[in-house]
Amino acid sequence: MPVLYRDYRPKSFSEVINQEHIKTTLQKAVAAGTFAHAYLFTGTRGTGKTTVARILARAINCAKQKNGEPCNSCDNCKQFLNSTGLDLVEIDAASNTGVENIREITEHLKFSPTRAKYKVFIIDEVHMLSKGAFNALLKTLEEPPAHAVFILATTEVHKVPATIISRTQRFDFKKIDNTSLLEYLEEVSKKEKIKIDKESLELVVNSAEGSVRDALSILDKLSTFDKIDLAQAEALLGITNVIASQKFLDLLNSKDAAGALNFLSEIFNSGVDPIQFNKDFLEYLRKVLMISLGADMDFALDQSQIENLKRQAGEIKGQHLMYIIRLFLRANKDFAISPNVELPVEIAAAEACFTETVVASKPVASKALETSKETVKEVKKKPSVDKIVSEAEVFAAWPEVLLELKEQASTLFAVMKNVYLQSAENNHLILQCDFKFHKDALENAKNKDVLLKILNNHFETEFSLETILQKKERAEGIDTQAVAFEVFGPELS
Repeated sequence: MPVLYRDYRPKSFSEVINQEHIKTTLQKAVAAGTFAHAYLFTGTRGTGKTTVARILARAINCAKQKNGEPCNSCDNCKQFLNSTGLDLVEIDAASNTGVENIREITEHLKFSPTRAKYKVFIIDEVHMLSKGAFNALLKTLEEPPAHAVFILATTEVHKVPATIISRTQRFDFKKIDNTSLLEYLEEVSKKEKIKIDKESLELVVNSAEGSVRDALSILDKLSTFDKIDLAQAEALLGITNVIASQKFLDLLNSKDAAGALNFLSEIFNSGVDPIQFNKDFLEYLRKVLMISLGADMDFALDQSQIENLKRQAGEIKGQHLMYIIRLFLRANKDFAISPNVELPVEIAAAEACFTETVVASKPVASKALETSKETVKEVKKKPSVDKIVSEAEVFAAWPEVLLELKEQASTLFAVMKNVYLQSAENNHLILQCDFKFHKDALENAKNKDVLLKILNNHFETEFSLETILQKKERAEGIDTQAVAFEVFGPELS
């Protein structure tokens, strides 16, 4: 049975989708005979790294190469295409991570090519090599024999040692833009006589996330139908379309909790996976955010969908949109611990609907907070501030507040690691301390001003702060230390 992503794997540079900067540079180098002896191809999955590596391997060995392109018909090209020769060695570093695997390459290097001019070594997912293997590879790259060419490919270049990178010519492969990928899939569908409408192809493109291989694999899965429409595509892939995400966001923005929960119940009962729905909805929220910030991006959507995106970007306040995004990002984490797979999404929806932002008529917070005769209780009852931030919003943004604190006042951040955010009602924070030392540190005028300044700037309003000394079992609120560890890892100082 034919497999689309194999059948349509490009065999020449001209067939590779996009990546023009890379194709042009490599072709010119091959044509001039000035190519490097070590390359590093980086980029996300399915963007053409291994494909271009194989084309390059044939091009530098092709007996009839023209303008840097392999002919794919000479003996050298054929042996590389059919994987029958000994002059092309491909290694998957994900399953061959040790020093002994690199030593095998070293042994290969002792011998000249059997038929081709150059021996080509393609090491995929090179970032998976062990430290010892990298050291062994480094020695080879420092003094490579004239007949050897190395092509290293990785999806995580930050894990590749700088010493390796410095000895290679690096090319960064970009995700395929949605418009180009859509046009490509339309061509493939026509050639393969796959009957699929444009909306379904757009769904495939959005699901592929810039990967040609993933797009062809999804299209292959759908091709079992005689004729594919959007409903069939969604049912088979378990994906929610843009229209559904638009409707759901409108329900959240109108604070229609019952409508939002009924909507979720309906789509989950129809077979849509809650985890996939959450992923799709976050991607849609990202699009709304990008438009609200004025970014010019290619979304591969029809005009009516673009207009709805613009409408929602204009209707939803930036702060509230960010809050909704944080809620569903949190839901993404909560799937792992939830006893019910629908629950994290439902909770996020409910919180988004129940949150209210109240705007007061007169911004006279400073006077109220500076009046020493008013007690903390009185300030909490009548905070005269620009706007009141809900407790849920403060809790959701707390990791970002900690990050800002860490950047601006690392010593105070070290104290906050041992403090517990008990409540945040009416712009009044209560911080619970287990030890008097931490309470005294937070009540220090300078430290208190720093923390309040960060809070006020982050939420663009006025906050008040209270610290209490109380060591007891905590049923509600936020464990600052736990949040800090989750956000920053074990090294917090």
